[in-house]
Amino acid sequence: MTTAASPPRLRRSLRVVLLEVVGLSLLLLLCCDYHVRVGDLPERGVLEFHPLPDAAEQAFVAQAFARGRDPMLPIGNELHPSRFSPVSPFLQSLTLRWLGDYDAEALLSHSVFAVQAALVLLYGWMAALGLSVPARLAAVWMLVRTPMLRQMGRNILQEPQILLLFALAGLAAALA
Repeated sequence: MTTAASPPRLRRSLRVVLLEVVGLSLLLLLCCDYHVRVGDLPERGVLEFHPLPDAAEQAFVAQAFARGRDPMLPIGNELHPSRFSPVSPFLQSLTLRWLGDYDAEALLSHSVFAVQAALVLLYGWMAALGLSVPARLAAVWMLVRTPMLRQMGRNILQEPQILLLFALAGLAAALA
């Protein structure tokens, strides 16, 4: 193989992967937006923190970050620091600032964005492994259709479970 032929082939491969990722992102945007808007979204301003009650604490810290306030938790007459790492609440606060809203829909949107970003990263990881396009699309489509993923898209702070699910899907696609 000559070096002159390598750059056009590389550019063509990058173009194909980029088009696939853009198409996949649009598909995920439609799927996740449908599940958030049409699914069992709580009433505006009412947060249903399930399944983990700790999500309420993390959402409080995220809202404090987004508003530029002290993230200390008022417990009784004292202020206490959060028990959790500030990474997830900080990422949530960026979503809240970007949307310019601090209600339930904005907090739930963070999870949708996290799901979409993780799916696109998974797809790129599978492309880097050299998996065929049908194997990549099948793995991602299986994830998009699972009730577990839809529930994660509507809940708050499910990133660890999402990443575990995606790692298993990538492994299954690599073995297929």
